Amino acid sequence: MTSEEVALELLKDGVLCSPGSAFGPSGEGHLRFAYTISQEDITRGMDKVEATLNRLNSH
Repeated sequence: MTSEEVALELLKDGVLCSPGSAFGPSGEGHLRFAYTISQEDITRGMDKVEATLNRLNSH
């Protein structure tokens, strides 16, 4: 999957991030997160990221 496709899947699950491709060709394969929320919300968001990536990897 492209970084844009992964970012869209994360958005469906409630996590907003930028695909690495938005920062040029060398950014492909990466995601960019902003950590401007509480530690509790970051932890909850990273749990969602883990669940989403596990779901995507199981297909």
